[in-house]
Amino acid sequence: MTEARQLFDKMPERDVFSWTSMVAGYARKGNLNDAREFFDRMPEKNVVSWTAMVTGYARNGEIDEARHLFDKMPERNVFSWTAMITGYAQNGKVNEARRTFDEMPERNVVSWTAIVAGYMENGRIEDARNLFDKMPERDVVAWTLMIKGYMQNGRVEDAQKLFDQMPQKNLYSWNTMIAGYVQNQNVDRARRLFDTIPNRNAISWTAMVVGYAQMGETEEARRLFDKMPQRDIISWNAIVTAYAQNDKVKEARELFDNMPQRDVVSWNAILAGYEQNGQGAIHSHCLKLRHAPTEKNVVSWTAMMAGYVQERKIVDARQLFDIMPRRNVISWTTMINGYAR
Repeated sequence: MTEARQLFDKMPERDVFSWTSMVAGYARKGNLNDAREFFDRMPEKNVVSWTAMVTGYARNGEIDEARHLFDKMPERNVFSWTAMITGYAQNGKVNEARRTFDEMPERNVVSWTAIVAGYMENGRIEDARNLFDKMPERDVVAWTLMIKGYMQNGRVEDAQKLFDQMPQKNLYSWNTMIAGYVQNQNVDRARRLFDTIPNRNAISWTAMVVGYAQMGETEEARRLFDKMPQRDIISWNAIVTAYAQNDKVKEARELFDNMPQRDVVSWNAILAGYEQNGQGAIHSHCLKLRHAPTEKNVVSWTAMMAGYVQERKIVDARQLFDIMPRRNVISWTTMINGYAR
């Protein structure tokens, strides 16, 4: 937001849209103090400005502050109401979300979908389905949301039945079903659906790669990966992880070395593979990661440290532990276990 702020400060004149962009930007970044400062300084506000600030509070867990501001709004539209419904649901207050939904003077398919999603996120599947059935209109997003909820709760047959009833499907719907089957360890049904899908994208292919990897079928995962018309970093990470998690670190490393680009997930996968399989030469790989020009997170650092512990290089592990920018309970436990071995 630093560059955005610099540009904003240089603007010869500003309107409500430029002010609102700053409010929304700070809120998305979780910087609520700056968002509120801009909001309070606005020479004029409209319903979009108010809704941006309400949404910022709600998304960042400040649901009471969101409601306080919502109640002060001089005018509200369906998006303002929906922001509160979503905020309550995301903060586990689904009953308050429902009360807000019931108070709405008018609703659209987005607000209906928001409350259905709220019930789903909080594990209230039957309530979600009852509202879904009452919706005056449903779009493909609402249908797919309901299917995804069933899949996430292990209700595969209900998801399949609803999918078959859909008046129209898009690629997101098909991918949701494939990913749902994979999530529920039903790779054969996922493959049948994959083979009949009208068109596929990288998400479709990657879901199947992940599915076969979870079943330990790395050869089939690799065959699909090699056939992919397009690959992104998520696809590459999936196949590297497939080999690393199935005791094939050499193959994982070959793929890792051929990746056109890597991110922290890539490094986590290969390091976890070495650590999990007790492979030697951890030290050199850890050194590479320590000096690699890529972002590292607590998982990467902990994986490196676990590798040193695995090889009983406790001094190296401790040095790494001491320079970690952030630690979690797993980092601490790994180091303690290293000393206790």
